[in-house]
Amino acid sequence: MQQQYPIKRMRRALGAGVMLAGTVALAACGGGSSGDGSGSLSLGVTDAPVDSAQHVFVEFSSVTLKPSEGEPFTVDFDDPKRIDLLAQQNGDSELLLENEPVTAGAYDWVRLGVNLDGEMDTYLVKNGSEHELKIRSGRQTGLKLVSGFVVAQGANLDLTIDFDLRKSIVESAGEYKLKPALRLVNNDETGEIAVTATDTYVSDNQCGTDDSKQAVYVFEGAGVTPDDVDGTEPDPLTTVQLRDEDTDGTYTATAAFLETGTYTVAYTCDPEDDEPEAGNSLTFMDAIDVEVTAGETAEYALPLSP
Repeated sequence: MQQQYPIKRMRRALGAGVMLAGTVALAACGGGSSGDGSGSLSLGVTDAPVDSAQHVFVEFSSVTLKPSEGEPFTVDFDDPKRIDLLAQQNGDSELLLENEPVTAGAYDWVRLGVNLDGEMDTYLVKNGSEHELKIRSGRQTGLKLVSGFVVAQGANLDLTIDFDLRKSIVESAGEYKLKPALRLVNNDETGEIAVTATDTYVSDNQCGTDDSKQAVYVFEGAGVTPDDVDGTEPDPLTTVQLRDEDTDGTYTATAAFLETGTYTVAYTCDPEDDEPEAGNSLTFMDAIDVEVTAGETAEYALPLSP
């Protein structure tokens, strides 16, 4: 069940946040972008995993939206929403806004207000210890995605922001910093890839059966030569961690919120060695092209069929 939050307050936005270039420009289905009339917006957050933590809590205080033909405005939360991003995997997400009334039309960007006041409001848990998270640069007033979208008149636009924590968590001199790698997607235009691997496959590749050693990297485009997360192309669009949740000998994961298109998908048992700001030599196996269609589930099953 979704957690219920008190009524929100709306105000005009002041200040700037950490600016992040979005990967997707979104279009509405039906309605125009003239700004006449009203619609509504739902906005959720999801995550791609990171191996170095058991929990990553981010405390959200507000959402700011910038209409293309108007001033930014902010929806403040009466009570902050602290979300464990590591609990939002395999197609799960947590809502920040649900059917929030807004003016119909085009919008240029969205900014997430995040509490970072040094009181363990935004932090990670590693090996049982809590470590405060800091944003690496900027005024620490929020996380800004410059990615346009359109709210159609009389309709609800359902968006999700994907936090890729494998790219985002950086440890330096004993401090943990959030270097957000975010993408914004229209849920109605996305599909998913269901990933499965047998325990025999895992054993035959001498990876061990520890869940933390089983990962699949997803790259945009066909025929991509898989590479680690290092900030240079080809970086994975997202990653997923396989787990044998039911201890039935089958490892599963879901790469969700993927736009229609072709993706290169590859398995590795070296994800713990992948440092986001360094080039690491990971061993990738069984890379294939997978077609994703909006509203449908494609499959990537290991071992691959002969």
